[in-house]
Amino acid sequence: MKIVCPVCSKQLGNVPHFSKCNPDKLSNEEVKEWVFQFNFGPFIKENGHIIKKLYLDEQRSIQEIAQTYNLPYGRVQKILAALGIHRRGLSDAANTTRRRQKYKDTCLHKYGAENALSKNTESYHKRNSTVESKYGVKNVRQSKIIKEKINNTMLARYGRLRISKLPRFQKNQPNKLEARISAALTLCDISHTFSYYIKRRQFDFHITHTKIVIEIQGDFWHANPTYYKSTDHIKFLNGLKSVQSIWDDDAAKKDTAESFGYTVIALWESDINKLNDEELQTWLLTHLATELRRLLPDQQQ
Repeated sequence: MKIVCPVCSKQLGNVPHFSKCNPDKLSNEEVKEWVFQFNFGPFIKENGHIIKKLYLDEQRSIQEIAQTYNLPYGRVQKILAALGIHRRGLSDAANTTRRRQKYKDTCLHKYGAENALSKNTESYHKRNSTVESKYGVKNVRQSKIIKEKINNTMLARYGRLRISKLPRFQKNQPNKLEARISAALTLCDISHTFSYYIKRRQFDFHITHTKIVIEIQGDFWHANPTYYKSTDHIKFLNGLKSVQSIWDDDAAKKDTAESFGYTVIALWESDINKLNDEELQTWLLTHLATELRRLLPDQQQ
């Protein structure tokens, strides 16, 4: 699809050209958006639902969609953004059901096993031979050099040698997203506490003198249903976890809070990131309004 100037219809124009034809003296970034909407607005309106299905339901890659519509890779990225679709990162893409199945099929065809390094495959023996010649052991983790390197890294990052020894919760300081929510609550004159526990379950915020808690749901860590299906799996530091089990854990946590009379308000990372600071404050007040009107002495902690 060739790009044309919205004013003079010249093909293959660039930003300097568009700026000359710019009737409203827009900035370069505004010109880019103006030209994009002019050229791809009708295309998105006609094909947007198909692209959503290809990317979200069929888990097609951006490259595959680009080939299907004969579009540059970057153009498809911009179309996904215009459709409000969160682009998968490398880790997310590698853990889609379709990508994992494709990997298994390739390995079965090439090595006769679902994993390239399964025992007795050609790659398995080749890997062991290389490691043995380089470190004198068949498993690289048996090497004193590698063990020492791993231990040093663990100590530098976590202050201990084993990940299993880490405490279940390490929420002493809010992350960037939580800090933004805290700032917005403060600007709205809403008193709150960070990292609040209900029956050994940790919640991000507690609204002071109420039974309202707020959970900031990271799209990756909590498997946002907009981007994940129940049959998907996500690879975490401690192994692969099914999306359905993540949702079940969150539901159990919410049930625990509600059993003690609390209201849980869950806010998704992608929803928060769409808003500027002023919009975020209004959005939070809207979410909290119903419960805040019910502030009564018997709700106090």
